[in-house]
Amino acid sequence: MMQKGRILVAILTGLIALALFSVAALELDQTELESALDAEIEFESYMGPVDRIDSREAIRGIGLFLGNRVAPGVTADYHERYRAYRIVGDPLDPRRAADVIELDARSRVDHIDNLRRIVGGYLESAWGYGTSDADLLARFITIYNAVHRGEMPFFAARYRAEVSAALREASVGLAISYRQWPGQTQLVIPIRDDRERGALDAVDPASLIDRAVLADLRSRADLGIDDRKAIIAFIERVIEERAEAIAEEREAIEAERAAIAEEPPAPEPAEEDIAAAPPQPDPAPADPAPTPPVDPDPPPADPPPVDPEAPPAEPAPDDPDPPPAEPDPAPTAPEPTPERIELEEREEALARREEELRIQEEELEALTEQLEELYQETADDQRTLLDADLPGEHVPFIIAERPGTGYELALVDMNRLEIAGVQTIPLADRSLEMYQGRLLVIHRTSRRLLLLHPDTMEIEEESERTVRAASRLRVSGGTILAGVEEGGSSYIGSLDSQLVQTRRSVEPVAPDTDIVIRGEQVLVQDPDGSFRILLLRSLE
Repeated sequence: MMQKGRILVAILTGLIALALFSVAALELDQTELESALDAEIEFESYMGPVDRIDSREAIRGIGLFLGNRVAPGVTADYHERYRAYRIVGDPLDPRRAADVIELDARSRVDHIDNLRRIVGGYLESAWGYGTSDADLLARFITIYNAVHRGEMPFFAARYRAEVSAALREASVGLAISYRQWPGQTQLVIPIRDDRERGALDAVDPASLIDRAVLADLRSRADLGIDDRKAIIAFIERVIEERAEAIAEEREAIEAERAAIAEEPPAPEPAEEDIAAAPPQPDPAPADPAPTPPVDPDPPPADPPPVDPEAPPAEPAPDDPDPPPAEPDPAPTAPEPTPERIELEEREEALARREEELRIQEEELEALTEQLEELYQETADDQRTLLDADLPGEHVPFIIAERPGTGYELALVDMNRLEIAGVQTIPLADRSLEMYQGRLLVIHRTSRRLLLLHPDTMEIEEESERTVRAASRLRVSGGTILAGVEEGGSSYIGSLDSQLVQTRRSVEPVAPDTDIVIRGEQVLVQDPDGSFRILLLRSLE
């Protein structure tokens, strides 16, 4: 049994390693991906003016309140607007137990983000999840309930009879529109009643990633890649936690079995205690009937009439067989000793633990296979998304200097790894600064400062005056410092957000001086190569 347990743990470890290369590295082989489905769940939330604003903490507090009070057989109620109850049912039923959150007709939540905050707060307090894990599960719980809205056969097949009895076809699940939430919502949360508070899989993640949920994620423009990566990372942690718990239980079972084997055998009952019971005499009749008197000379009896057609009678045997002897009584069964009773109880308890462990190992293996499938499918979809004709993230990039062209600033598509569009900006050098969310550069031919939109490369501001082509650019608050020329000499000029020069240094500086700002001081070089400190406020 110990060898079998080790082999299974090794198999599970191998499966986990196969699935857990790295969530960030989901870039594998490309496969055919069907076009986007029409099944995307897009919740309608209220977007109009509001007469009351509740903080995120206050909204989350509703879920925290419910989760702190819910228990099997106990309904938590928040001001008759939100209710939560736990239905465990028959623990021998292999189907799931459930927590159910109901929105009363007086409930006020009208945005999907706020509903998820309530569910996340509930999971935090009811099951001990951290905020990020609770929010992730809350997101999947709302999608799960939306894709299965009103599907009573679905819930009846997967949840215990006591759960199904509490659900209503008109309310079970989550409607797409917030208008149908009040009084018509039963959010079903699949739980494992055999888990303690704090277990990562107290809310069953395998139930939340069924094919309908994944189909909805894949129907989105981004194929739900980020959501799938997040749940993959979560399930990885679940598998690690469960594998560790199973290994510990397997070790404990083997230790208990070894302890039983090392104990001396329970004493057998003494031989004299097993002796056969004495035979019981036949009971005598209580009142025997009186014997009639015998006539010493009875008259001869008349012979019975003979039937001429009857066959001749067979003669009686001279020595008939004696009646069979009575069997010996069975020996009385010995009473088991207390030691033997205790040993049998320990072995029975051990057998039950082994059966429970076997079921847990099978469940973990199934979850690991489900994770592998999800991982591979997500990797394939991500590769397809990268190769698809979809706009990727564009980032500003200074193209390496080429002979006869100099430096150029371009937008590079991170997905296609190519220049996006045709707009490039010739640069005087590699100087580039961020200024109030825009790109600050020096144009190569005009030698003017430009402020560019970082996503489109459109010119939003252009300076009237020129700056030195090789000038360093520095930003301090709303002030731009750059090298400017006047009368054949170089100075440090100060420009505002419209790229208008407001001041310059009194003394000239070296044409190619660096500009280093430290607090209120600006370090530069003089034309003779010596260092000098300028006061920043004199340039602002």
